[in-house]
Amino acid sequence: MPSIYFGWTPSSGATSYDLIRDDGQHKIVTQATSTSDTNVVIGGPAHSYFVRATDGTGTTDSNRVTVAPPATQCSPPPGPFTITGKALCYPGDPSHAMGPAEQLDWPFSRYANSYDIYRNGSFYHAITGSADSYSLIGYAAPDGPTNSYYVVAKNAAGTTTSNTVTFPIPADICVTEPPVAVLSGNAQCDAQTHQPAVALSWTVVPAAFGWRLYRDGTPYVMPHGLHYVDANVVPGHTYTYNIATYGLSAPLSNPITITVSGDVCTPGPIVVTPQLLCDNNASVVSLSWTPSTNAASYTVMRDATTLISGISAADFFFLYYDRSAQPGATYAYRVIGVNGSGSTSSSPATIAVNDEVCPPAMFNTTAVAACVHNAPAVSLSWSASLHAASYVISRDRAVISAALPATTRTFVDDGASNGYHDYSIRASNAQSYQDSLASATVSTAPCGFVPEAFAASVRGTCNQGRPAVRLEWSIASGASSYVIKRNGVALPGEHTFAPGVFIDAGVTAGQPYTYTVVATNANGETSESTGTITPSAADCPPGGFSMFASTGCNPPVTLAWSASSSVLNYLIFREQVLIGAVGSSTFTYADSTAIAGASYSYFVRASGTGGVTDSNVADVTIDRNVCSAPAPNLTAIGIKPSASGGRAGDTISVTVELANVGNAAAMPSTARIRFGRGPSMSASDPVLATMVLPVIASGAEMQRVMSVKLPAVAAGTYYLFLSLDEEHAAGESNAGDNMKASAAFILGEMIPPKHRAAGH
Repeated sequence: MPSIYFGWTPSSGATSYDLIRDDGQHKIVTQATSTSDTNVVIGGPAHSYFVRATDGTGTTDSNRVTVAPPATQCSPPPGPFTITGKALCYPGDPSHAMGPAEQLDWPFSRYANSYDIYRNGSFYHAITGSADSYSLIGYAAPDGPTNSYYVVAKNAAGTTTSNTVTFPIPADICVTEPPVAVLSGNAQCDAQTHQPAVALSWTVVPAAFGWRLYRDGTPYVMPHGLHYVDANVVPGHTYTYNIATYGLSAPLSNPITITVSGDVCTPGPIVVTPQLLCDNNASVVSLSWTPSTNAASYTVMRDATTLISGISAADFFFLYYDRSAQPGATYAYRVIGVNGSGSTSSSPATIAVNDEVCPPAMFNTTAVAACVHNAPAVSLSWSASLHAASYVISRDRAVISAALPATTRTFVDDGASNGYHDYSIRASNAQSYQDSLASATVSTAPCGFVPEAFAASVRGTCNQGRPAVRLEWSIASGASSYVIKRNGVALPGEHTFAPGVFIDAGVTAGQPYTYTVVATNANGETSESTGTITPSAADCPPGGFSMFASTGCNPPVTLAWSASSSVLNYLIFREQVLIGAVGSSTFTYADSTAIAGASYSYFVRASGTGGVTDSNVADVTIDRNVCSAPAPNLTAIGIKPSASGGRAGDTISVTVELANVGNAAAMPSTARIRFGRGPSMSASDPVLATMVLPVIASGAEMQRVMSVKLPAVAAGTYYLFLSLDEEHAAGESNAGDNMKASAAFILGEMIPPKHRAAGH
């Protein structure tokens, strides 16, 4: 007959498996990980299957498979298999005594749908089915004739015969009483299903082969281990249980009788705690409660109103926020634990909701100079601060008012002296406070007086590397604003603060300017002239410049640098010590005191009336044999891309600068621009461009601009490197200065072609 064979991997802790078909048919397997479905039709419909593993308390499902029985006849014949046999004293049960017996065991023979058992060469018994394994137990006479057995597996395609087993039955096999397990148990509520169950456990029996559990006098299940949970019980019923070892022929254990109470799964007690919180600037009641044993879900009640139900007990969040609670109201809250057996309510927990659980909200303050009783004063006004219970006014960090009611919105300060003052209004309640700041200048303007006289000054300065003019002025009592005039024309913008500072960056070096600061109020203006000033390029420190050092026979070290602007002279430093100075039109220096074989660090300082600017630092090591023979020395001076960043695939221009600082001509060689992570160059860094170098005379310099395409590598920080004569073709012996790195270069992701075409 047709059948479908199923096998699966073991599930840890599982005591049995259930093969479930999509039409509800299922088959339970307890001691194997394979089985067959024999209830199929050749060429019949396809069915989906899955295996459900259980340990008696919970379940886990496997993946699903869909199988259709083949349209052809079953084939091949049953697969080979091996039987085993043993003599035993078969366990008794509530209706039979123990007695000598023979047991045959064999595994499933693949494709077999029935088995014929032969004893001493004659047909003995037949079994139909396709289970994972088989056991046949039959009572026999002790010390009788020795029996031999073999089994024939059968299907429509043929038969397969097992091996033959022979074993005697000792006469005393049932004389010695085997050990007996001690059974205990109790009714409880299943933590997963919240349904009643009976939990059973028993003592260990050494060398036990298996167990058989009896319920109400009949075989019930064959559990694994020393525990079993019987979930197939009904509240209000009483059950009697026994346990016996399956393989050691032990008699039944002690019987235990357990009554499943109707309230075994009633949810346990709950204690609810309400608390006031502030959330999103509103009063909120936070409810927390202790978990209720056996509860499947929770319902939250406020007075007689259900706020929410169905809060799963499996979420482990015993918390609820009542955002609809109104300040000034008092509420009684209850939490109810619910499951299929009933419900349990907590005692009511009462809480009064108030508005001061939230701190005062932010608010705005305005301070305006005023005239009160013909005397200068400041009028303060502010918007309401939500949740505030009172306000307190401070001037220049000193409190100047008593606590004002929450309805107050204005305050007049008629005790402030002339001049600038900072005001703070503090909104407070029992929870916290919130400050709002404002400032005002007490003046005579509201009372009809123009601003008083004040002082103003001007001097030359430097702004972002360019000459500029700096103006400063003091407070003009009564002024509400200040205007700067240059050559009689007001510059854009008013200034409402004093003492004040203004930088005029829109000036030209060498051109004179006259400035006036005008203080104004509603009654008029007062002007103070700063005089005339001529901005000078000397107001700024010298501009940036670069320097490089070369070694030779005489002098040992030569320094050369580019010109800097606004320079009075250049100071030369070696090892941070001043060793010489040259005029502003000299751009080289020979260090004749340097010693062959020594290493030095140099920099040049450009000094001007506006300050000083230092060059880069150049480190050199003088060859001990520098004077023995003429030799070229190619030196990479600098590499600078046209931009500090770009995207993969972009083309940029790169300026490179190099020189031959040796005392002999350098032979033709190759320069390269490489691109790498840096900051040191690696031989594996990709080459973006190459340049063939001609013969370079001693002391000659070269500068070139080259176009390169940024490579398609991961976005990040990179460096461009100028590398000279990697092949060592120039004839120089000092290659230590043949590489120069650019500043850090930020590479972005490549723009997709369609975006690039769109101009993005």
